[in-house]
Amino acid sequence: MAQRAKKLEEIISIHGEVDGVVSYADYFTRRPLFTSLKVRNDGDETLGDLLLTIEGTNGVLIPFQRFLEIPFESAVEITLGEILSPLYFANAEETRQETITATLTKNGKTIATKQWTVTTLPFDYWEGGQGDAELLATFVRPRLGNCAKVQSDVLAQLKKWNTTCELGGYLGNDKNTIRNIVAALYASLRKHSIKRKPCDISRPVEAGAGVKMLTDCVASPLELALFACSCLESMGLHAVLIYGDKEITCGVWLYDSCFLDTVSDDISRVETYISEGINNLSFFDIEDVYSDKNAAYSTSESHFKQKLSSGLYDKYVDVKRCRISKISPLPLRARNLKGYEVLTEEDMSPDQAPTKLMEMKNLSVEEMTKNKQWERRLLDLSLKNPLLHFNPNKLAVQLLSSSPDDVLDALTENEEMLFAPANPEAHAIAANKIYFGANAEAKRMRELIQLENRSGILRT
Repeated sequence: MAQRAKKLEEIISIHGEVDGVVSYADYFTRRPLFTSLKVRNDGDETLGDLLLTIEGTNGVLIPFQRFLEIPFESAVEITLGEILSPLYFANAEETRQETITATLTKNGKTIATKQWTVTTLPFDYWEGGQGDAELLATFVRPRLGNCAKVQSDVLAQLKKWNTTCELGGYLGNDKNTIRNIVAALYASLRKHSIKRKPCDISRPVEAGAGVKMLTDCVASPLELALFACSCLESMGLHAVLIYGDKEITCGVWLYDSCFLDTVSDDISRVETYISEGINNLSFFDIEDVYSDKNAAYSTSESHFKQKLSSGLYDKYVDVKRCRISKISPLPLRARNLKGYEVLTEEDMSPDQAPTKLMEMKNLSVEEMTKNKQWERRLLDLSLKNPLLHFNPNKLAVQLLSSSPDDVLDALTENEEMLFAPANPEAHAIAANKIYFGANAEAKRMRELIQLENRSGILRT
């Protein structure tokens, strides 16, 4: 037996790569911890009854176990699903090093093992410039209480400028009005005399101080840019973050639109959209918001253009496009008697109605009458009845849509439509095999589907 165990240790191996830095935002957006994980069998026989166990120190992972069968001279890709522990990251207060261990056993004896080290971040930390740029959009939180306070200041400033408008989005507002709203936000933030806190956005950094920014009047450029985006989104406007190795700031679409990519390094697009005569976007230099600076909004726009032309920005994040891609704002964290409690948007809203109380109901089973028995016998339950045995894969062309009305509107508005192959999101929906009726995944993608429909694209 000892010789057999030694032989298994020689032919079975575990291979994988992990995301080196993880945070609550990774759990919240369902980012996989493992970028790849394989178990390889270099032997000439198929091996079964292999138990794979994956664990993490200090409860960073939800324990994972699965029995595997590995064909000879083959490798099996392992899909883990969601294994990051929300409890661990909700209570994280400091950066830590945790060890992830994968162990393969057969009949209780270990035949292969592999370890990885990951860095875990506190609750409100972003991974930095080397991490996932999309995750910046999760720290844009339009439901912050301070956003409502700033909105009142914005309305007061607009009144001084004799600008009458509603802070509810783009409907009824032209580009000049939207730009005035952003300028009023800029002026409102300056009135709070916020002092600059240094930060290095190329490394993991705190990104959630917008909760207490107006109270402490201290913020880093990253925190201030995220809070400005939160205020813009709370007013129904589409914010855009742009950053480089040492600089970060924000802007807004001046009409109802967004980029087709959530994140891009094609800065020439921004240069085109802010140019005179096009004016689709407006950006300001976040550094001009601090108390030690004096610059009007138009001057701050010029400062941003100078930095942009100097190459200080190399990537942008479109918050609206991230929302379409189901990247939602992170919940807030509050301390309670048992530690920390994560609050969703519904938990924070005072306008949220309470859920209905459960009522006890008496269950009754109806007796099968003779008429119902005759009706049951008249039904054709054989394979000849296409209503009961309809095969959508063979007898229909499936279109990706959140509702039939949207498809009808797209066909009515466009003279020609192009059938496009399914993207990864459509494949994920098709895997659920919900061919008719409501599909929650498709409804969450409604804005993205409508955006493609307006461009004359129908996904099959």
